[in-house]
Order: sequence, then structure tokens, then C-alpha cells
Amino acid sequence: MDFFEHQDKARRRTGRLIWFLALAVVGIIAALYLVVWFGMMLVAGYDARPGDPNAYAGSFWHPELFLIVAAGTLAVILLSSLYKTAQLASGGHAVAVLLGARRIDPQTHEPAERRLLNVVEEMALAAGMPVPPVYMMDAEAGINAFAAGHDPRDAVIGVTHGCLKYLDRDELQGVIAHEFSHILNGDMRLNLRLVGILYGILVLALIGRIVLRSMRHVGRSRSRSRGNGRRSPPPRGRSRPSSRASARAASSRGPRAGGYTSASSESRSAASPAGRRSRRVSRASAAAFAPARAYS
Repeated sequence: MDFFEHQDKARRRTGRLIWFLALAVVGIIAALYLVVWFGMMLVAGYDARPGDPNAYAGSFWHPELFLIVAAGTLAVILLSSLYKTAQLASGGHAVAVLLGARRIDPQTHEPAERRLLNVVEEMALAAGMPVPPVYMMDAEAGINAFAAGHDPRDAVIGVTHGCLKYLDRDELQGVIAHEFSHILNGDMRLNLRLVGILYGILVLALIGRIVLRSMRHVGRSRSRSRGNGRRSPPPRGRSRPSSRASARAASSRGPRAGGYTSASSESRSAASPAGRRSRRVSRASAAAFAPARAYS
């Protein structure tokens, strides 16, 4: 199998990937419709009166609801894709900036960067195309490279820091030649279109994540409010002792271990029957011994 046969086979695979991407959009619409239908069925059953029929419980197929979901999903994907495509309209420079790459100064004197620029100029002369700007991703330690742009006029080539660190000149020349093949075969234009479409699907995923987080937050707040609103009932079969019972219990305990009692405890003990009897006995004994004390 020669090179051109491999190229035709790769193009056929690319067409299959585009069809799979369209099927993925259809699957997303079907999944969102099922979720919306289930939610509408729950809401209709919650708000309905006893005995009223649920319009969504009888059948899961409702053409009007499906059209609304499909139109909304396609609108989100289309608007998000148009936004990303407009953001990348400036060509490869926009892609390089989004990746956090910096442009290498053509007048640089750094040996590794100078070697990279020389290799890019050699490949451009061999391919018969203008020399593209070269970008460097300093934060990437792995070996990788990219070519971005709509056509050879606005194309750029970017490499990672690992390419300059681990590859010699021959290996680096092979990597740059591979990126020039993407520029000449128009792969960059297709990649930018796919980035725009995938961004629309990514926006749907982000919206779903936000909705799930908000629902989880609302559920937690409701559970907390219900937990704070509940009060534990008093235990059955037990009642608080009355003031009289507590006074009797205090008087029956007598003096404290320290040998003294408070004024309130003394008054309560004096008011009790035992206190009255003790006062009578003390008065009688005082009257009996009073004469003896007077004549002694």
C-alpha cells in the first residue's frame, strides 16, 4: 500500500468520524428528551389534584416536547460552535494563544530555538510555502507539536519544550515535516471546524453540570432547614417535679455536708411538719429548764 492509498483511507475514516459526531448529537438530543419528559411527568403528578390524569404518564412520546428539546439543544450547540469558530477566525495565532504558547523571536540567539527556526525554514523551502511563525509551549515537558490555521497563509507551528530538550536535529526535522504535511493537506481547517462543534457539545456538558450542582445544593439546604425545624418531643411518662415536691425533697435531705444550710432551706424545713414538731419540743424543754436556770 503506497502513500496516496493511505491518504485516501485516512480521509474515509475522517468522514466516518464526522458521521459518528452527528450520531452523538442525535443521542444527546434523545437523552435530554428523556430527562425532560421524566421531569415533566414528576412535576405534573406533584401539582395534579387527586383523580386528575397525568398528561405525561400515559406515553413517553410527545412531539411538541421533543421539538422544543431538539430546537433548544441544536441552538445551544450552534451558538456555542459559532462563538468558538469566530474566536478562532484569526487563524493559528488564536489557537497558539489558547494553548498558552509564546512566539519565538526570529532574531533569537538561544541555540535550541535557533536550531528550531532553521529547521522550519528548511521545511518551508522544501514544501514551497511561506515560513510560518513558530511558537513554543514552555510548560509542556513532553514531546509534541501542532500546526494550526485555515490555510498556509495564516498557519503556525508550535512545539513543546520537550522537543527541544530531548530530540536531536534529525528527529526534530521529522516532527516539523509531519506538521507541514497537515498544513499542505488541509487538515488544520477540518480540525478547527471539529473544535467548534465539540465546543458546542462541551457547553451542554457544562450546563448539565451546573444544573446538577444547583439541584444538589437546593436539596442539601432543604434537608438542613427541615432538620433545624424539627423539635424533639418530651419523653412520655415523665413530668417535671412540682415546686412543692422539690421543696419536700430538699427538706428531707437535711443539712449539707459542710454543716450549714441556706436560708431558703431553713425556711422550707421550718414550714414542714417535722420542723413544727421540732420547734414545739424546743419550746417545751426551754420552759421546763427555765426555773432551774433562774435559781441556780
